Amino acid sequence: MMRRYDLVVFKWIFLVIGMWAIWMCIPVKAHAAPPVTYYVSVDGNDVNTGLGPEPSKALRYIQTAANKTNPGDTVYVMNGTYWDNGSPILTITRSGTANAYISYKAYPGHTPILRVSQGAWHHILVKGASYINIEGFEIYGWSLNLSNTEAQTYENTNTLGNIGKFNTNGISVVKNTDVSPTVYATHINVRNNNVHHTPGQGIGAEEADYINFSNNTVYNNCWFTAWAQSGINIFHSRNTDSGTGYKNFVSGNLVYGNQTNYKWQNHNVYSDGNGIIIDDNKNSQIGGTPYTGKTIVDNNISYLNGGAGINIFSSQNVYVNNNTTYANSQSTNLNYGEIIGNYSSSVYVINNILYANGETVSKANDANGVPIPTVYFNSNIFYNGAILKTGTGNVTADPLFSNLSLRNFHLKSTSPAINSGDNTYTATLDFDGISRPVGGIVDRGAYEYH
Repeated sequence: MMRRYDLVVFKWIFLVIGMWAIWMCIPVKAHAAPPVTYYVSVDGNDVNTGLGPEPSKALRYIQTAANKTNPGDTVYVMNGTYWDNGSPILTITRSGTANAYISYKAYPGHTPILRVSQGAWHHILVKGASYINIEGFEIYGWSLNLSNTEAQTYENTNTLGNIGKFNTNGISVVKNTDVSPTVYATHINVRNNNVHHTPGQGIGAEEADYINFSNNTVYNNCWFTAWAQSGINIFHSRNTDSGTGYKNFVSGNLVYGNQTNYKWQNHNVYSDGNGIIIDDNKNSQIGGTPYTGKTIVDNNISYLNGGAGINIFSSQNVYVNNNTTYANSQSTNLNYGEIIGNYSSSVYVINNILYANGETVSKANDANGVPIPTVYFNSNIFYNGAILKTGTGNVTADPLFSNLSLRNFHLKSTSPAINSGDNTYTATLDFDGISRPVGGIVDRGAYEYH
């Protein structure tokens, strides 16, 4: 007969074994791996770990680092010029998460330069990835090495072989059709980059959502393209959720000298070369669903581009606030004007300075040339050109820039732009990062006088 003592011991042993068995069956929540920082150097080597900036640790190619990334990781790229092998220098297909973006950045204090051979289509290509930061790169295209004679021969005959040579883009965000179902890019931040002399577009996104192009300098692009590109372009925005709030931002960019010099292939017309364009977010050209999110274009400076300074084409729910545009429509083949909203609706052009050089200042027409009532030009300053679309609170006057010959678009103390805007549509910061408004009422244009 089992004694009371033995019974108690048996029960305790049974309890411990049972608890151990239960514990072994309970899944333990996995902890995400800590973020990793990779380093890339022109003096590095791809056999290295990439876990330090020293040449003995750094990787040699940015793509090698990209292929190692997971959500939350950062790739720092150090000084030097990085070349491709006929493909984009960096193709991003791995995604971060909402709380852990993957970041590609210039190493602090450095300015790495990205250049591609004559034939690559892009310098940086985001292909269906999401939650990505791209910051601090210089994208230096091939336009200064191309001749008008060679380009004209190509455009006329289309026989020169590698068409990428004349249409290379800077930074491009596109969908990934290599997988099924197709994956669309979302939540992409492209900030503080210098993109210039690319034969195609400077910075662009197509069929993407939650795009932020901010504080970039984008100049002298699109000269040789056959496909009607622009400096900064958001094209066919796509709904990846049901959100109707502010989703796309084009803010604080300096954009100039972008111009198309050849006819749009298969259309036989000159087109685009805009500083900034929000292009067909109604998706009428592709038979798609109209984009329901809001797009903000604010605090940009856009001047001496071949097409419009800011072009809102076949789009809706776009807010164009506190921008400064000057002497756009430089192309002898185009007269788009400074800021336009053709074929568009629910577009608000507020608190801008539109300084023309004799060309059109503002317009918003439908296919029949009839002004569109739901494109609102209010509280702007117009100067030195034909005003084809008007609204309320606009002033026609010299905005009195500090030094126009030096392209200094700050305001003189006597400028009519000071304390005369509409606070309902106020950009939070001005081009210099100054909080708005100063003095209670927002100034018009990209700069707040202080």
